[in-house]
Parts: sequence; C-alpha cells; structure tokens
Amino acid sequence: LKRRIYPLAMWDDKNFSQLKELASRRMKKELIPAYEISDKMCNSCSALKTLTPINNNERKYKISVANDCAQAAGGTEKVKSLIDRDVLVPLVCTAARHNSKIFREKLLNALCDDETLHIEFKDTQEKNFTTIQAQNPNWTRYFYVGPLKKAERIKEKFTKYQESINTSWPCVEQIGDVLRATVVCRGGDDVAHTGGLIVRTWKQLERTFDIREGHGRLKNRFMTAGKGNNPDHMPPDILMNAIMDLVGSMSMPVEIQIHHEDILHIKDERTHLLYEITRAKSIKAICEQNIPVKSIYDFQQELKRKEDKIVELKKEIEKLKFGLPERKQSFFFC
Repeated sequence: LKRRIYPLAMWDDKNFSQLKELASRRMKKELIPAYEISDKMCNSCSALKTLTPINNNERKYKISVANDCAQAAGGTEKVKSLIDRDVLVPLVCTAARHNSKIFREKLLNALCDDETLHIEFKDTQEKNFTTIQAQNPNWTRYFYVGPLKKAERIKEKFTKYQESINTSWPCVEQIGDVLRATVVCRGGDDVAHTGGLIVRTWKQLERTFDIREGHGRLKNRFMTAGKGNNPDHMPPDILMNAIMDLVGSMSMPVEIQIHHEDILHIKDERTHLLYEITRAKSIKAICEQNIPVKSIYDFQQELKRKEDKIVELKKEIEKLKFGLPERKQSFFFC
C-alpha cells in the first residue's frame, strides 16, 4: 500500500472518501491478472462454466428460542432488538464454538485423500506453511477451518439487516458465515486440471452439506467477478453457504470458499488491505481491525510530545553544564 497509494498516516477522516476511491481504483487494476487466470481456466474447463448459482432468499437458519427470549423480556420492538444483539448473538457464537469440531470432521470426511492437506489456520500465517508444502510435494489442494467470527463483527454485520425494511426479526438469522472454511486448489499452468479439481471439490461439499435450493447457496464468481455492466470487483472464487443440521443443537450456518492458489495469492498480497479500506467507515475502523495505522493527527501529536521532550532535555543539559565545578589538573609529568 505504501508503494502504490500513500502511507495511511497521510490520511484522516476528513479526506477518507478520497482514500477509498484511490483504493477502489487500485484494487480493480491489481485484480486484472486474477481475472485473466479465471477466464483461461473457465475456457479450459466446461464443467466449471456449468456451475449455476443456487439462491436462498430465505433465512439462513432458525433459532427456535428467539421468540421465547423476547416474550420473557416483554416482547416490545425495542426489547426484541436488544435480544437480537445482546442474547442471540452470544448464543450463536457459543453454539458455533461448541460445534466447530463437528464442522471440521464433516470437511475431513468430504475432502480428505492422499493429495489433500488439512492444516491449521495458524499455519497459513507462518513461514512453516512453505515447509508443510515441501514435505507433501504431491498435494493438489489444502483446506483449513477459519477463526470463529467474533460477536462484535456479527453485530456490525447485522446492523444493515436491522436498517432494511425487508428483513424480519431476528436479524442474526441472516448471518451465514459464523463457521468458515477455505479450500485452496493448486495453481500452475494446467488450468483445466485446476478447474476440474474445483468442480470436484464443490460436488463433494454439495453432497456432504446437502446444499440445494432452500438449504444453502452457491456463487460461482469464477464466471461473474469483474464482468457485466456493473461488475463486482472481487477476486474470482466459489462461495457457498450451507446449513449444518445437528442432533441435539441448533442448526449452524457455515460458509466455505474454494480458491485457485494463484488467485488467492493475488488477493492476499495485493488486494486484501485495499478491500478493507473500501469497506471501512473511517481510518479508526481500519485501526480496530489490528492493522497498524495511525492518522496524521496522531503522528502530529506524537511528534509534538517528542519535540517538547527534546527541549526539556536541552534545558537539563545546560543546567548540568552550569553546575559542574571547574576540572583541576590531577596529574603531572615526571
């Protein structure tokens, strides 16, 4: 970002919209190689072209205790809004934490074979990921379960549902990615093979999670990203939402993404921070995502504090010089 736009320290909330526009334009340019890889792969793999969308305009899942919770607290519209945010969101997060092991087991049963790696999310963020790949040179795909979506992020996300007149209560039932996983298919020159592997991965997950109309969703963004009169400038991938039906627990919404390795590299290395800027509401919002960014005001204040400290130190030095006794010669030559 420092090379391609400007250091974020040069921006504050007053000119943040200008920064967002710059980030959006740069992201479109950086994604051109990703669209070229995607187009080449789709042209070489007809099966990938035939993956048609599965839409689900209904609720992602049902929380059976929602109405009972609201009625127990009075049942007014204000109470229901508070129950949505302060009771149901923590409930969903707790259920997701409890059932994440089952989600992982389902993915293992669906995908694992001699050429598929199951890795931990932390390993994707560390240098030893290269070592893992080197130790398994014949790998064709790998997958991992992502970190659980935090309650704060869920609340932020369903605020837009609360503002929509078409969304009925409880809004938290619209959140489809409490549990998340990523599958990455190996890239390279054989784009037809990678395309076929992506299709096979989809078919395996479709069967395991029973993804169908009314019980999940599929977006084939290899065919749509960057295209049309009003293009969606996102990295090409497969995005699916599923309902994980469980015995003895509430059903859980899950999201699984299937990536082409080379496109994912472009996304992570070139466009991730740009995307975060385009969707953020302020510089502060970017800072809250643990991206080390300070506004120009913060730097000005910090610089002033340091300059004041330097002035104080210079005064102290002068005082010490003034108070030093005159050094006397304490040695002689023979």
